[in-house]
Amino acid sequence: MMLWISYVVTLVACASTFSKTEQVASHSPYFTVQNIQSEGYHAEAHHAVTNDGYKLEMHRIPYRRYENKGEVNRPIVFCMHGLLASSNSYIYLGPQYSMGYHLADAGYDVWIGNARGTKNSRHHITLDPDSSTEKFPFFDFSFEEIGMYDIATMVDYVLNYTGRPKLHYIGYSQGGTTFLVLNSMRPEYNEKFISAHLLACVGYQNHFPSSQIARLSRLTDSLYSLTLSMGLVELFSPNSSSTTDKNVNNSSFDLCSNYASFQSMCKMVVDNIQLENVDPDWIGGAAVKQIAHYGQNIRDKAFTRWNYGLEKNVKLYGSETPPSYNLSLITVNTTLHYATADTIVDERDVLAMANDMPVTSARKVKRENFSHIEFTSSKDTKDLITDYIIEAIAMAQKTIANVMINSEKKNQEDNEIEDESSASGSGYNPGNTFKLYLTALSLLGQNFINKQI
Repeated sequence: MMLWISYVVTLVACASTFSKTEQVASHSPYFTVQNIQSEGYHAEAHHAVTNDGYKLEMHRIPYRRYENKGEVNRPIVFCMHGLLASSNSYIYLGPQYSMGYHLADAGYDVWIGNARGTKNSRHHITLDPDSSTEKFPFFDFSFEEIGMYDIATMVDYVLNYTGRPKLHYIGYSQGGTTFLVLNSMRPEYNEKFISAHLLACVGYQNHFPSSQIARLSRLTDSLYSLTLSMGLVELFSPNSSSTTDKNVNNSSFDLCSNYASFQSMCKMVVDNIQLENVDPDWIGGAAVKQIAHYGQNIRDKAFTRWNYGLEKNVKLYGSETPPSYNLSLITVNTTLHYATADTIVDERDVLAMANDMPVTSARKVKRENFSHIEFTSSKDTKDLITDYIIEAIAMAQKTIANVMINSEKKNQEDNEIEDESSASGSGYNPGNTFKLYLTALSLLGQNFINKQI
């Protein structure tokens, strides 16, 4: 059990969004809206229910700082957090350094999601996550369900609520994984995104950077089964009375802080994190199965669906091994932002993903020691990443607007020609605005393909 905890801790720590150099005031994820409002921004909480019954909470920053209203039809940017984090990831460093605030101040309608099982989305229409029996089906999910159901549900809600046809997407770490899952498993959702910026996206695992975690990953299935037998299905429960859960929560911090044998491993994987300085209130929580799914992929050097074992794989998938996520089905204009000092994502895997995705570029962060956690937790993030994203989104919007204007002009000319030649019975149809909008979006690909910065 101790080995499994150490394995979980190292993965958890890497997915956390806290660094040694950043000291942040303690704010619970439960009060994200109040935290945003305290910084002078209008904030809203929205709720949606997935097809499989999970109640999700989203947080919205619709206007710039100190504004109570903004331009009509502001472009929408939807942000998704990483493993064990929450919507706090995009606001907790305050207006000076946080990406969520920077996007709002740039004129975008910012929505930030919370995955199932996190403190803000730890609800279900029938299942009680604190029940000794119902917690098992409640937490029986990995990043696949978050992608296929949670992201889909939240995106649909945002588009329906705002009346917009498409939005821009930003996903950090697991937030990138879930984007890949959604658009490869449900390709129709490609039509709902204008662009995507995936930060330290975890996908292909052919070259996982940590040999120590790779060795531990060989025990994933047996250790996951042991974990379930002990009743542990959740990490960092917000209100659990379970002694096991409390001990695991405490051990997760103590192992890296107090035990030399684990400290070296944590130091290698976590880079500059000091877990003893982390406020537990900042942890969003997660299902153990989420981490186990990553463990399976690290072990198998793959990016596949959950491995149930030979017999059940054949029954569910029609093959002895789980199928890979087909990234060639992702047609969204996507930029994969990565760092060479990342201890979770290898540059070779990023470039391989970019090569397999039709309209995708890979962008290396211009700081050699930039780490996995710093994509949302560094004071350098604005200069190294956020400013680029804001400019790229603005360029995409401008391209759409220009193409729409030119297309409308052409429509007028075509209509005049049609009127003049109506007697010939040509029946020419110039198309509609929606088709022109899609045409404009398709042209955006030329602005992203093979773009290296």
